[in-house]
Amino acid sequence: MTKPQIRILVIDDDMVDRLACRRALAQCPDYEYVLTEAESGREGLQFAHAQKPDCILLDYHMPDMNGLEFLKELADEIGEIPVPVMMLTGADSAAVAVEAMRRGARDYLVKDVDRQYLKLLPTVIQRVLNERQMLKEKILTEDKLLQAEAKYRNLVEQIPAITYIAALDETNRILYVSPQIKVLDFSPEQWLETPGVHLAQIHPEDQTRVLYELTKSRATGTPLRCEYRLISRGGTVFWFRDEASVVRDESGRSLFLQGILFDITESKQVEAELLRHRWLLEEQVAKRTEELAEANKHLRQDIVERKRIQTELINAKAAADKANLAKSNFLSSMSHELRTPLNAILGFAQLIEIGSPAPTPTQMARLKEILHGGWYLLELINEILDLATIESGNLALSLESVSLAEVISECQAMIEPQAQQYGIHLIFPNFDNPLTVKADRTRLKQALINLLSNAIKYNREQGMVEVKCVTGSSGYVRVSIQDTGAGLPPEKLTQLFQPFNRLGQENSAVEGTGIGLAVTKQLIELMGGSIGVESTVGVGSVFWFELISATEPQLAPAGCNSQELTAKTYVGTQQHTMLYFEDNPISLSLVKELIEEDRPDMRLLVAGNGNLGIELARIHLPDVILMDVTLPDINGIEAMEILFKDPLTAHIPIVALSADAMPQNILKGLEAGFFRYICKPFELSEFMRVIDEALEFRKSRLASMSKIKEIEG
Repeated sequence: MTKPQIRILVIDDDMVDRLACRRALAQCPDYEYVLTEAESGREGLQFAHAQKPDCILLDYHMPDMNGLEFLKELADEIGEIPVPVMMLTGADSAAVAVEAMRRGARDYLVKDVDRQYLKLLPTVIQRVLNERQMLKEKILTEDKLLQAEAKYRNLVEQIPAITYIAALDETNRILYVSPQIKVLDFSPEQWLETPGVHLAQIHPEDQTRVLYELTKSRATGTPLRCEYRLISRGGTVFWFRDEASVVRDESGRSLFLQGILFDITESKQVEAELLRHRWLLEEQVAKRTEELAEANKHLRQDIVERKRIQTELINAKAAADKANLAKSNFLSSMSHELRTPLNAILGFAQLIEIGSPAPTPTQMARLKEILHGGWYLLELINEILDLATIESGNLALSLESVSLAEVISECQAMIEPQAQQYGIHLIFPNFDNPLTVKADRTRLKQALINLLSNAIKYNREQGMVEVKCVTGSSGYVRVSIQDTGAGLPPEKLTQLFQPFNRLGQENSAVEGTGIGLAVTKQLIELMGGSIGVESTVGVGSVFWFELISATEPQLAPAGCNSQELTAKTYVGTQQHTMLYFEDNPISLSLVKELIEEDRPDMRLLVAGNGNLGIELARIHLPDVILMDVTLPDINGIEAMEILFKDPLTAHIPIVALSADAMPQNILKGLEAGFFRYICKPFELSEFMRVIDEALEFRKSRLASMSKIKEIEG
């Protein structure tokens, strides 16, 4: 435990005496003495004023002044010594000791030859400090008592009640009364000078009771608590509450009766008024009680009815939730069942299109019709699935800062072939200033593609589509797509964003589902924005949407852009191995023929279920794994988790190839660890690009693992 510190200033011109003093104090077990040394009186005065030590050890004889002169200069303006001073000297002079004590020194020690005074030094220092502390506490206590007395007297005189002190004998003398007594038309002096004046003012009907209570309080020392009336000199009656107690000294002897008279006249008047109206209130309460009983009867009936309605609502909600779940399960199953055969149709059609020998012109025309119809059917499936997902509230968005310049550039590359097919001239903004919005990048592209595709399809021949981006008001950015089509009349604008409503275009040559605009509106609003349209018949339409402006996003790493991602680059010429988890023979046959036709650098292994695929992966250690999520024994996510936990296969990238295109299931798969998630049906070029990315990823991962092993070795 840390010892308490005492700061000592030693003023002595003898270095040996200072050292002896320091050693003596260092041996003290109870305190830690922190010493400051001065060799002259002037130096000591400077230290005393600057450091304000707890005690000063002062040698009487110093080169520049003696101890008495030091005390004189140390004293403050009123002659007080602010620091306890102990005089030390070799001269055994009683006169010097008396004079030093008279001038403010607290003690005096004689330096004897054997230095016995050093043994007494800690004790004397502590006694001096204790005496000083006791003096401070005494002065502080006296000040507090004076302050408390003044505060109490001021408080007593300020409170609106009458404070009094009365004798305990039979004289009924009032020893003190506060100025508030003047309310009874008697001055305080009259109360003090006239014994019994208090009792004389008590109402005759209350005197016997009050005298009894007063006598009992005096005899037993119990507090007095009673209410009674006092009559003023003018005859006015006042009600007071008297609260008094016997005050005793430290020995328990009774000294006097101290009490307070509270004027309760107004409350008594209110009480009387309340009593006067009590019978009216009781009558009203009885009547109201009957009314409440009747109301409670109806209320209980209402509660029963509400509980019945609440139960029906709960049952209806449960039925709706069950129906939504069934709808989601149906859509997921329908999507899977439709995508699987559609994957075979589009996949094999693409293989025939790029196969050798090349199809004849007639065959190529037929293939294009098959591909066109297949992709259109896939678009319809996707849009229905999107709309159902949004309406069920299960669509998950990843909102971030998105560069409009990048997104619109990607959309431009995707939409230009369609514009060329229809002969439409496209105008896109230059983006001199960067514009960013808070959005889900994928869903923003989907909304833009929908609006651009409609502007092209419903345009006139050799028409024009112009895209503009401007900063709107209140922190929003507006994107508008203007076309030169036929335009829409006002009555059709109100039906524009309704699902499956093509506004009379069902029999036209332009293909469409009537879902795209409804999905686009829902997506924009889910991202915190708004969408609208302005149209003039014969001139064209302007579709616009606004999204919240955001901070500029992080720039993509140098050398990484959308053009490079779509480029077809094979990774080396060495033999690669792909393991495919798939139980559907048609899907398996498509991937097998695709690898045989287009990837001579790759060997394909096949597993019809998850457990067999895991064993093959451990034996052959493939370069990349292609996995269907729905397998006959365990699902693809479970199989992937097993492979990732095995050190032999943990480094192998796994690509999902599934007909399950529900957004929440895709997100779940990517979060679980799939390198990429390809939905059936798929474009062959996209499939090859993902496989190349997976091989490159594996190559870089192996290089990193090798480097780590070298460092650890």
